[in-house]
Amino acid sequence: MSPLPDYYVSQGDKSLVLRRVLQDARGSAVDLAGAVISFWHEPIEGGTVRGGSAVNESSGTAGQVAYTFGTADTATAGLRVGEFEVTFQGGAVQTFPNDQKLLVLVTEQIQ
Repeated sequence: MSPLPDYYVSQGDKSLVLRRVLQDARGSAVDLAGAVISFWHEPIEGGTVRGGSAVNESSGTAGQVAYTFGTADTATAGLRVGEFEVTFQGGAVQTFPNDQKLLVLVTEQIQ
């Protein structure tokens, strides 16, 4: 059986805001103060990577991030895998979640 998606969005929509709390291996919120955050996703079977800038929705230490899907993100229906990429002030890069990828289902438009 396939895993259930973490997020659903309809094809062509560009209003879904994907929100997450980024956590370390111990389950503590990651300090994102001064970090550059992106969200990247691609079809589960491989293909064109989409995404871009995400925002820190907290003071930094609460790990709250958000990514707003754009037109290109939802142009094609199907299951997508994604991850947040954080570049910290010192230049270190880490992806979240680090135990598995997020699943996003872009459902087909009716018309």
